[in-house]
Amino acid sequence: MFAESLRHSQTVLESAPSLPGWAIVGASRRAQRGFLPALAALHMRPDRTFVAGDHVRAVYSRNSSRANALAAPFAIPFATDELAAALDRPDVGAVYVA
Repeated sequence: MFAESLRHSQTVLESAPSLPGWAIVGASRRAQRGFLPALAALHMRPDRTFVAGDHVRAVYSRNSSRANALAAPFAIPFATDELAAALDRPDVGAVYVA
């Protein structure tokens, strides 16, 4: 049942013309170990790889080192310690508060 639901979700997402990019607010372990793997399950590339930067456009943390530490290994293109800079990006349409 779960595999069928996942396949259906992937089909719907692949056929969507353009999905909003995500901003992660809070560079936490929960974002790293929960949100990003869940997003990966929905957004695998046809070659079965996942690049978070395809869907997550920004990471915010009060500590810029933590923002960069979360963004770098996942190829997320923008990390900042300024909340407005993360949320005001034109390619961000959804926010995950970690």
